[in-house]
Amino acid sequence: MTNEQLNKLGIESKWLNAINDTFERFEINNKERQSCFLGQCMHESGNFKYLKENLNYSALRLTQVFPKKFASLEAAQKAVSDGTKGIAEAIYGMRKDLGNTEVGDGGKFFGRGIIQLTGKANYTAYSKAIDKPEILTNPDLLAEPEDAILSAGWFWKTNGLNFLADKGDLTAVTKRINGGTNGLAERITNTNKAFSVLT
Repeated sequence: MTNEQLNKLGIESKWLNAINDTFERFEINNKERQSCFLGQCMHESGNFKYLKENLNYSALRLTQVFPKKFASLEAAQKAVSDGTKGIAEAIYGMRKDLGNTEVGDGGKFFGRGIIQLTGKANYTAYSKAIDKPEILTNPDLLAEPEDAILSAGWFWKTNGLNFLADKGDLTAVTKRINGGTNGLAERITNTNKAFSVLT
């Protein structure tokens, strides 16, 4: 991929080396795979702008969005007073399905990256895959270009998305990333635009 192609997609030049490294490491190695990957990443991150989960909730909003986690306004206010990590800990803390088995894991391993990784289990698997143990002591690395996009590439390959991209099944790709079809129309538009730029 070239700087000129990135610019046509409205993506800053600082992403160029990390994107090309990701393509190489995770076998995102044809136009179908690359355009689909970029199209999904553009949607997931607001065109490579948002690299952390937005946890800027008011106490009242927390009780509405996460009623099982915040049974009272007081509990929500306590989490809000502790900032982003307090809210993340209240939402994700002690979630064994995410690998969060110790107090503080939820606040430490909330969503980061272009395709946001959440939970200690995902951070651990990614750090092992690229042989970078410092991810676990400094999870904010996933909000920096290199690991933000590499972690997306790792997620992509781990979840069999190269195969689905080769088939052109953008609905299946979206479901695997999003759990549903949220933003499907924009993802398809982004993918088609990336394909035309890469051609």
